[in-house]
Amino acid sequence: MSGRVRGGAERFFLAAITYGVSREGISTPSPLVGLLLQLRLRGREARDRHAIRRARNVVEAAGAEEADGLGGAHLGVLFETKTGSRMAGKRITIALEGDLDDRGDVRLPALIEQLQSFKRALSYAESHAAAGGKKPSVEYRLVDLHHSEAAFTFEAFPEDALDDRTGAVIYEFRTRLKQIQSGQVPDDVSIEELEAYQELAPTPERRIRRVDVTFDAPAALAKVETIQMTLEFRQQVAELIGPEEFAWGTMTGRLEALNLHEKNLFYLYPPVGPSRVTCMFKREIREDVKLAVDHYVEVAGKLHYKRRSKFAQRMSDVYSVEVLDTDNDRPRLSELRGIAPDVTGGIDTREFVDTLDEEW
Repeated sequence: MSGRVRGGAERFFLAAITYGVSREGISTPSPLVGLLLQLRLRGREARDRHAIRRARNVVEAAGAEEADGLGGAHLGVLFETKTGSRMAGKRITIALEGDLDDRGDVRLPALIEQLQSFKRALSYAESHAAAGGKKPSVEYRLVDLHHSEAAFTFEAFPEDALDDRTGAVIYEFRTRLKQIQSGQVPDDVSIEELEAYQELAPTPERRIRRVDVTFDAPAALAKVETIQMTLEFRQQVAELIGPEEFAWGTMTGRLEALNLHEKNLFYLYPPVGPSRVTCMFKREIREDVKLAVDHYVEVAGKLHYKRRSKFAQRMSDVYSVEVLDTDNDRPRLSELRGIAPDVTGGIDTREFVDTLDEEW
């Protein structure tokens, strides 16, 4: 760490503490980033070995105490120094390989769908990286692009520099991919999340035969590691989700996002269970579906269940859509006037409200 630091240059001192802990459903311990600390040293401090050593001792002591609390048997501390005004970002590279018929090239519609699937899978990683129930605010910038293998490199960066969870997001994203590869996914992982990662994998419909995901992050997060996704990865997700079971029945929820272009489908947002349910309906009820958009409805058809969930994940052969809330049924504020004339017991309204305040 010796050497002169000229002018106003800064030296960034990055300390990442990792603990060896076992996550539920994983047989082998995996590193967990418990603390990511960035110390900014300027001028004389940047050249002071004693200042750096003191900072290291503080970080190691704090890490050991946290590890005891977690029951972690392994404690590692990564220190990395960088000179300049900006820390190296955490990057993910997505490389796509098209069909041989297309000489490995990727078609535009497939490229757009693939990037959308990538962002959707990342959104689940962001949720798992939440601190205190607050989902981190992370953005991704395109920093490198290659056509020879259709490779896109994205750098994750926080919108709020004081709440940098980018390393945790990449860790969660990488961990889920490796869990799927090993066939050992925790039971609390939702079907929607597994399907998001399944859509990231190559598919014949998109004419993509291979997807490589490369992680370039701090060493504690496995620096420069590539995970190859083939059609077998997609099949692995299908086995984790399990086979479908069918039953005829009904579901209620709000009907939104109607698509009549290529498929007769809409999305139902139920009050409990999955966040949304894809519903394929018969052409003869198209007009009924149009009138039901943005209403609370009851939908009748074939329910599709998965082994990992007690709620239906989608519906097909929908033959009936009944609107449960019409504009005439919705109460209006003016209609509440005078509905309970004797509620105050004959005393003045203000006096009645004052008695309620005293009782409270």
